[in-house]
Amino acid sequence: MAPMLARVPRWPFSLDPLIAEAKRRARRRRWLGLLAVVVIAVAAAATLELRSASGSGPAAAGRRPVTHIVIRDLHSTVYFDLKTGRRTVKTLGEEMWSQPGRRGWHRIVSTEGGRPAGDQVWQAHYTRPHTQAAAVDGFYAALTTDFRAALRSGKVQLVGRGTFQGRRVDWLRIVPRRDRHWYGLAQLEAGIDAHTYKPILLREHQGKRFYYERILLAKAIPYKAADFEAHGPKGPGRIPFQPASGFAFGSPDAAGSKGTVVRKPWLTAGTTVAGLKLRAVRPFTIRRSKHHFGYGAHNPRSIRGLALVYGASSLPRRINLYGPQWEPAATTRATTVYEVPRAPRIAPWAFVPAGSIEVQRDMTTQGNRLVPALSIGYLKTRSLLITIRTPLGRHAALQIARSLHTGS
Repeated sequence: MAPMLARVPRWPFSLDPLIAEAKRRARRRRWLGLLAVVVIAVAAAATLELRSASGSGPAAAGRRPVTHIVIRDLHSTVYFDLKTGRRTVKTLGEEMWSQPGRRGWHRIVSTEGGRPAGDQVWQAHYTRPHTQAAAVDGFYAALTTDFRAALRSGKVQLVGRGTFQGRRVDWLRIVPRRDRHWYGLAQLEAGIDAHTYKPILLREHQGKRFYYERILLAKAIPYKAADFEAHGPKGPGRIPFQPASGFAFGSPDAAGSKGTVVRKPWLTAGTTVAGLKLRAVRPFTIRRSKHHFGYGAHNPRSIRGLALVYGASSLPRRINLYGPQWEPAATTRATTVYEVPRAPRIAPWAFVPAGSIEVQRDMTTQGNRLVPALSIGYLKTRSLLITIRTPLGRHAALQIARSLHTGS
């Protein structure tokens, strides 16, 4: 059923495009920080029988080596209280113990901001060695292998080189593209420290881009029954919303004002903020999105908004209200504040607590280097949804959000 048209008093235009795009993203949202959980969960749905953990864990599971892996999302999410500045970290991660084999045990501890959010244990029940579940076991076991020997034998393939935090990285493909048991694993590549030859990164192909995770630990350890005893909650609570790979793109209005005066009901952060000077105030229009709006209005109207440009003399040609930020922070001059009329249940703003700002930052590539992208902040007022995009980091976004007030 098509949603009702959302309108806000004093804003004589429809918000259908933004609502429709947000609903699409909400339906497809996933735990981006739990890449390994996603892979194992899908494999489990196909070939494993999940069993809840007993109080004492598996009593007898043989003495096969165990794969122990700790992964953290490189997409960071932090909430700031606008009044107190209190910070709440929601960056996701996981710690995994996996015993490869047909009757092997598995345990995953999900984390939010470094704190346990879910603790699950199950036992594999696949009967054949060549299955999707076996391929998943093999992939994670391969992260603990001797990669120099694996390269010499041809078991892994060198697909690229780059840098990360001053370290040289060799990108290796562990699962051949032709592997029919688990095509999804063939989209994953391991980043190996070129000096130690230990895995430090995972990346997943997403079109022409990559999604990255940090490998903090990957090693084979002796079996211990205690490693497969669940101690925390069985499942995580509400996972903070992470933007999907969509967009709502717009462009400045050619006939709009090019001055620096902000009129009601729009907001301004002042003529200077965070050491930046207000360079331009420009109306803009969102006219297109990546996706069709099959569940929204047949002909959604454009969205009109206002952009404040700090630190640069011209408004960026492409306006992006949400979604992954691929621009490297070090090469971006402008800090922009985008304002559009508020409507209910619009992600990601709907997940931001009142009186707070959510600040996210991704990693992106610049040449062959993995570098920080822009910081992007989301907050809402009684009448507006606001996006702050800045190369200056989360504290600049917080300072700008605190400074916002109604124009003259």
